[in-house]
Amino acid sequence: ADERLMEQRNALCVVDSDGVVLWMPQAILRSSCEFDTLYFPLDEQVCILKFGSWTYNGFRLDIDFKPGNFLLCVLV
Repeated sequence: ADERLMEQRNALCVVDSDGVVLWMPQAILRSSCEFDTLYFPLDEQVCILKFGSWTYNGFRLDIDFKPGNFLLCVLV
């Protein structure tokens, strides 16, 4: 198993009367990025993470991140 993604798959869904399904699984994602420390400590690093589905395309799935519902850890 890939230990970079630890997810609880038995999360419940909320289904609205208009058919919108809200699924909020808890997950811990681990990733790595290249850093340029040429201007350290005055630099700023950006790490782009791309999320998608292997099952549904962009017309059938809308991935949305709700502000305040995720935690970004700052590592020094």
